[in-house]
Amino acid sequence: EFDVILDNIDVNKLISEIKVIGECLFRVLPGNKENLSFKSFYDLELSKYNIQSDYTRLKQVLLNLLSNSIKFTRAGSVAINAKLVFLSKESEYNENIEIPVLRLSVEDTGSGIPNKVLHEFKKNKNTITSDTKNSNN
Repeated sequence: EFDVILDNIDVNKLISEIKVIGECLFRVLPGNKENLSFKSFYDLELSKYNIQSDYTRLKQVLLNLLSNSIKFTRAGSVAINAKLVFLSKESEYNENIEIPVLRLSVEDTGSGIPNKVLHEFKKNKNTITSDTKNSNN
């Protein structure tokens, strides 16, 4: 159990910090990095909105995703993206309103989670401890 601390966050600062740490991870994590690039994308429209989240938890999740992407992507690219999207929602007065939402993603050109491991994960709904580095799926 842990506490979630909601506060206004500076998404630009978050992405900047993740980018710096990601570039360091890119240099120190094992693997052939000659055929791999690291990119980040930030939607400038985000600066117009107050985003509430737990900065520490959000940063932790993004760093874990980024670290895994860098470790398991052999060629191509790894990218962190911060984008503003709008979700439609019906108000209590039956009006359609657009709600701004922050969408963060870590994308890579790696092979992904092998089907065998993914199937076991879904079946058990639990973390699978397995060496996925040498898998061909």
